[in-house]
Amino acid sequence: MKKSEEKLNNDEPQTSVESPFIKQEKSKNIILKWLLIVSVFFISILVSLYFLSSYSLINGIAVEGTNEVYDQNVLESSEVSPGDSLWRTYFNKREIENRIEEQNKQVSSAQLGFSGINNFVVQIEEYETVAYLTQDNQYKKILENGTILEEVVPRPSTNQPILSGFTEGTALELILREYSHLNEQVKLLISEIEYQDNERNSMLVHVYMNDGNEVLASIPSFSERMNYYPEMVRAVDGEKGLFDLEAGAYFIPYDSEEESEELEESNIIDD
Repeated sequence: MKKSEEKLNNDEPQTSVESPFIKQEKSKNIILKWLLIVSVFFISILVSLYFLSSYSLINGIAVEGTNEVYDQNVLESSEVSPGDSLWRTYFNKREIENRIEEQNKQVSSAQLGFSGINNFVVQIEEYETVAYLTQDNQYKKILENGTILEEVVPRPSTNQPILSGFTEGTALELILREYSHLNEQVKLLISEIEYQDNERNSMLVHVYMNDGNEVLASIPSFSERMNYYPEMVRAVDGEKGLFDLEAGAYFIPYDSEEESEELEESNIIDD
């Protein structure tokens, strides 16, 4: 009888008892899940409130680094205004920077960045104005990269050269480079450089000097020959006339009897 009871007891299902450690781990997992859900919920609320608030909109935009370019022109070409979406503007910053550079030829680089919580600043770098083009008594800026701006400006009061007859291209780029190699003393003596572009020499310039003299020179050798100009003036002992430096170094006095044809030439320096 006892054996039958023992057999019956062995056949009964045995229930496992969870340890306190397992219960503790399960409780922790439940709490972590609830914390995650609550955190996502509150973050979503905060993000929604942020985008509904004025902090997600541009409060103001400033321009820095300009010297000759007008700030208003930069702002207008950026097409960015207070009240625009802060992040939409930021993620389109490259497009905005390109637009500023394309619409303002004197801007060499535009960088859009944050300034404070919801303000922007456009940092500008400019091409330097290195000369002025005169035409019909009007003046236009010539930039260091050889670009001629269309905007008409007042007569310049700087020591930068006045050019005439030039258009954008090789001749203009070469004369700007050659001019930069002149001695400062010679630069101050130049009043105007006129491009001739004749059949005999497509790189010929006629230079008008502040001391009343004139100079003919070829652009490729312009700086090399023009740097001798003070010595040539001393050699003619103050006499006024035309210095022909195209192929050599000759002086044609203004009072020569054959000024317009075969003029008497005095060799000043050898080639």
